[in-house]
Amino acid sequence: MSTGAPDWQGLRWKTETISRPNYIYPSGKIIFVDGFEEPTSKWETSGAGSPTIEIRTAYPFNGTGALYLYPSTQVNHSAIINRGFGLTITKKIGLQYSFVPNSSTGLNLETKIYRYTGSQLIEAEIKHIMTAGNLVYVDSAGNEQTFSTKTTSVHGTKTRYSSVKFVVDFDNLKYSTFALNDKIHDLREFSLKTSDSTNHPMTFIQIKVLITSAGARTVYLDDVILTEE
Repeated sequence: MSTGAPDWQGLRWKTETISRPNYIYPSGKIIFVDGFEEPTSKWETSGAGSPTIEIRTAYPFNGTGALYLYPSTQVNHSAIINRGFGLTITKKIGLQYSFVPNSSTGLNLETKIYRYTGSQLIEAEIKHIMTAGNLVYVDSAGNEQTFSTKTTSVHGTKTRYSSVKFVVDFDNLKYSTFALNDKIHDLREFSLKTSDSTNHPMTFIQIKVLITSAGARTVYLDDVILTEE
């Protein structure tokens, strides 16, 4: 399978046959993987300010390249990547990636997975508040709720990656689990936000770096993997 291509063999009625390089959390069937060995044109990029988003050969987690995200030095500036998929069957989705910031403070790492039913947009979002070490989810009313405090620090050293696996149960309109390195959080009691909407990809993922205190904050991102759970 070419890097970044949907793996339709990963869907539940097929047998998966592809390999899994550095697949940290071995659950689900892979339907998309990007190790950032090729140009970023498969992703839409944006952000507040003038972000730098590019593949670099420095500090890869796996292979020869990693995605470099640099919002700027200013508070509330951001660097964002997102991608839509036409997955109409999958009901429970997992998103895994590995990352390393240049500082363990002064930024948020935000992960979103959306699902569109044709008339309703279903949203799941986790924010990693690195300065405080907190994890926050967005509830069914659109409010931010903390589910973990002071237990989720990461290394601000470019050679020491951390890994995330975020699983969402869209079939039952619930969060499922969020794993950061070796700590897994059970989120099954939390409901997803829903709203009437039109014209969205059937599945949409977004990863965002947000500056929360002035300084040159950067994140290297590698091995983004989307799975059917």
